Amino acid sequence: MHALPIRHLTATLFLAGLTLAPPAGAQQVGAAEAGKPPALVESPDPGAVRANPVDELEYAWVPAGTFQMGCVPDDTECDEDEKPRHAVTLSAGFWMGRTEVTVAAYEKFAAASSLPMPEAPEFNAGWRRKTHPIVRVSWSEAQAYCSWAGGGLPTEAQYEYAARGGQDGRRFPWGNDAGRERANFEGVEGLDRWENTAPGGEFPANDYGLHDLAGNVYEWTADWYREIYYTQSAATDPRGPEHGAERVLRWGSWFTVPRVLRTSDRFKYVPVAQDNSLGFRCTVSELP
Repeated sequence: MHALPIRHLTATLFLAGLTLAPPAGAQQVGAAEAGKPPALVESPDPGAVRANPVDELEYAWVPAGTFQMGCVPDDTECDEDEKPRHAVTLSAGFWMGRTEVTVAAYEKFAAASSLPMPEAPEFNAGWRRKTHPIVRVSWSEAQAYCSWAGGGLPTEAQYEYAARGGQDGRRFPWGNDAGRERANFEGVEGLDRWENTAPGGEFPANDYGLHDLAGNVYEWTADWYREIYYTQSAATDPRGPEHGAERVLRWGSWFTVPRVLRTSDRFKYVPVAQDNSLGFRCTVSELP
């Protein structure tokens, strides 16, 4: 487990829970006529892309399925809170933001909600870089944005499942070795040419069409953190502990070392915190 520097922000935003599509590969539509089964709508293909009409960001479809969550075999860098590796089933597919929420999208939310923007970091003074991820956002602010966008923050299980892209057993979303051609992390080299945040989508997407699944900014999850949670986790649709003092973060950032980019790596942070390396993305159950 790792710790980050903490800044506090008093948050008084409305919180809405994460909603998921009905469990199954297809969705029921409308009430069934007498003697007839309900109509079914076929789920999108994995990685299908649609624009969310509210925040105008692209979302990719992540199908329902089962995966192995936690420390992969032969990974010697795992912390104890990544163990034991265990099977998890997500019973419903969902749409996930292809990138972290951008400055431009968060400005739409702030204007629609009559809320102030967070204080801009020096490396993005005045929030002039609109396609970069929004940072310095507390958990409450992130959850309020996702509610406005029609969904919620992803659960920790949804995050890891989406990052693996249907490929169990990898240390990183793309394979077993960290590389500058795949992610924005500490230092500058190769495709990683940013000292701080990078614009969303600069690095290759995974098999579900999702970008920046390691590095760039840490991302809030919906779950409370507990070190031994994997010994108690539900096998289907886990949502984390019922209570806690800190929320789970995932995926490392622009200043972290490669081991923190591993897909199973877990962080914790107090929900009122803000940080120059902390952002988020959303999930929604349905998009037109």
